[in-house]
Amino acid sequence: MFQNNLLMAAASAGLPDAIVTYTTTANSTVNQSVYTFSSQDISTAAANRTVIVGVVCHADALGAITGVTIGGNTATEVVYSQGPAAASEECGIYTYALTTGTTADIVVTISGSPHRCQIGVWAAYGIGDSDDTVTDIVLPFSQSITLSEGGVAVAVSMNNVSGGNVTSWGSDFTERYDVFVEPNTAASGADSTGGGSKTVSVTWSSGGEAMIAAAWPKG
Repeated sequence: MFQNNLLMAAASAGLPDAIVTYTTTANSTVNQSVYTFSSQDISTAAANRTVIVGVVCHADALGAITGVTIGGNTATEVVYSQGPAAASEECGIYTYALTTGTTADIVVTISGSPHRCQIGVWAAYGIGDSDDTVTDIVLPFSQSITLSEGGVAVAVSMNNVSGGNVTSWGSDFTERYDVFVEPNTAASGADSTGGGSKTVSVTWSSGGEAMIAAAWPKG
């Protein structure tokens, strides 16, 4: 077992560092159960590309994100939160290893009584399966997440307070977007690279519902 671990560590050390590239964000304020975001930028095609999508939505009646597809393929849910009340705001991070094309339709399906939906999109190159996730629903949002050497991380936060639509992320993560979707719904995304224990934290100008993050090793 010890020898196998050494071999695995040596193999990982020989791999190039993973890359994560933020590409785009989109949103809709139509009341519907299926949101189709057509022809979203997913960056350069490659055999080692994984598309990462952060989703924030508002759905009353105990709604939930029930599915995400990327280019017609069922995405894997990596981390998910319905916030402290589990009554209206939902967020999740989803992935699919889509190796072809430079754009893709991203479809989000929501239960309950949906009112709006937002996505943020990243392309990651040379990653393995997620090896750490964090969720925070208690203000102030701040958690420790471990990035394997040469790995990457993506974080998403959502808010349900009118006027709370500006964020400040901690120094370990680079903010990529603040999106005011509609009164009482806002979303923000960030990412990080490197290795070791990092602090993922975000402060909204007012309020805050949840913060989630996931890390992937190079692979």
